[in-house]
Amino acid sequence: MESPVSTRKRPPTRSPIEMQQDILMAANKNETLKKQRVVQQDIKSMLTKTSYPTEPSPPTVRELFYSEGITEQDDNFEDLLHFPEAIKDIDKSLLADTVSTIASKVADSFRQAPVQNLLRNMISEIVNDSLEKFVSPLKEEVNCLKIELARVTNCLNNKIQMRTDELEQYSRKNCIRINGIEEQNKEDVEKKSLDVLQIVCPNVVSSDIENCHRVGKPERGPRQIILRFNSYKSKRKIFSDMKQHKNLPENVYINEDLTKYRSYIYSLTRKAYKSKSISQCWTRDGKVFVRLNPVSEDELGKVKRILTPLDIPGYAPSEEEIIKYCGESMTPAPE
Repeated sequence: MESPVSTRKRPPTRSPIEMQQDILMAANKNETLKKQRVVQQDIKSMLTKTSYPTEPSPPTVRELFYSEGITEQDDNFEDLLHFPEAIKDIDKSLLADTVSTIASKVADSFRQAPVQNLLRNMISEIVNDSLEKFVSPLKEEVNCLKIELARVTNCLNNKIQMRTDELEQYSRKNCIRINGIEEQNKEDVEKKSLDVLQIVCPNVVSSDIENCHRVGKPERGPRQIILRFNSYKSKRKIFSDMKQHKNLPENVYINEDLTKYRSYIYSLTRKAYKSKSISQCWTRDGKVFVRLNPVSEDELGKVKRILTPLDIPGYAPSEEEIIKYCGESMTPAPE
């Protein structure tokens, strides 16, 4: 026997949008039913003075379809069951696109000049602070080393200068200088020098003199005459006899041939003598000596050798001289 042919009409095929609308309508309807049931339960609870029942779990998609009259016999039933998963996939895609757009806009904002300048300044400040903390102690150490190096260098330079000055003065040990002898054209310098020397030392002769000439530039007066004797003994005899014969012509002076530095020291001691800061000053073998003014009986006739301007009583040295000559650097070189 043949089964009867079903005369039930198939529902027309519906679009996903229409199905989504149906689902939303069903959900709204179900929500309304839920609220009604909750209100009824509240009223019942109040009447019976019992606790509220546990809220029922939300209906499944299948239950929602049943409430709308959709059953497994419908052609689109399976598609409708998987529709929520499709919506989730769409939501994930939209979320990914949104995150990508936001990230792109943030990256673009960081590429803008104001933001770059701000970041550059912040990084620069951080780096500078770190470097300052690291470099500051090093700067202090370098400054201390520079000061120590300058002190040691000054000390060594002064020792070298003193030693060089000693050697130069030693090379002049047989020489004297005569100041104040009138200068003329085509003059006999040796004869003029002998005439002056024989006033204080009658025994000196021409053979005692190795060389004789004028030095310097003619400026306000006659140039000095420098004489080199054949021996140190002849030179010392001149100064020994000068103590007994002090009748030199006016404005004529006989001195040892000193280096430039020792001439400067001797000129300062003469100024100190004129200002009565010392009682006497002289040179011997290139060394400068002074006799101090007696402050007490113990210092009566006390003699002091002058090495630097700082050693001269009553002399006010300049700041440069203080820096240059202070300290152990001015220890006299060994003789």
